[in-house]
Amino acid sequence: DGPKRPCMVIDQTDQYMRQVTNDARMSPPGLRATPIDDKADLRVAEDLQGLFRHIERVSRANRAYLTALDWSCTIGRGAFRIDSVLVNKALNHWEPRVGRIANALDVYFDPYSVEVDGSDQTDAMIIKTYSPATFRRRWPKSETAGSWDNGRYQGWCLRDEIRVAEWHSLRDRTDTVLVTEMGEEVTEEVLRGMLAVNPGMGYREESRTVPVCSVRFVTEHDVLDETEFPAPHIGLIPVYGDDRYTTEGRELFGMVRRTADAGRLSNY
Repeated sequence: DGPKRPCMVIDQTDQYMRQVTNDARMSPPGLRATPIDDKADLRVAEDLQGLFRHIERVSRANRAYLTALDWSCTIGRGAFRIDSVLVNKALNHWEPRVGRIANALDVYFDPYSVEVDGSDQTDAMIIKTYSPATFRRRWPKSETAGSWDNGRYQGWCLRDEIRVAEWHSLRDRTDTVLVTEMGEEVTEEVLRGMLAVNPGMGYREESRTVPVCSVRFVTEHDVLDETEFPAPHIGLIPVYGDDRYTTEGRELFGMVRRTADAGRLSNY
């Protein structure tokens, strides 16, 4: 092969990607509450806008949006996430948060999703890594915690870290709801109070199908934790670059793909 020779790389793509991301920094994206018809209340929209600004400020949402945009410009696929945090334990008050995903390559979206915002996803997954000490502290009863270094789980239990998959999935759940004769949905506790005041009040039971999201933390060996809550969508949000369909299926690519050959020629 001969001796190694120095090679100069003339970067001709970074300036164009920075132009896109810097424009977004100058005018960052954000949530907007806009009245859409004559029945909408402008005051309510203003209150919602204030709530949106609070959520994005405490979440540092701009960092999440811009990181996702940077990945979409580079490889054609970025991501951010929507979480919830407990802000008042006494009142059981939760608030949504916009989370940053530093490495978009750790996220696996539903391969059958076609919507650009991923709203039709039924499954998505993000891979996280933990040190053995942190893993044992968080999940001390897991069998993986005692077998991480025996080499049985190749790719999951490495020498200095353990991989955990956070798997989000949607399904439909059938619930029974209580409906008063006025058509109002109430809980069983509220219904008992209403019946105590008006024993002759009529009510009925109805079956409702509601979407629920299940979040599981899994290793190759076991399910570490599982949470289920009502939600119509998955909280892992894709940010795509160029989205094309060919005879081989869907292709996602960023701003570098079509300049690769020109860059090679320039370097040569």
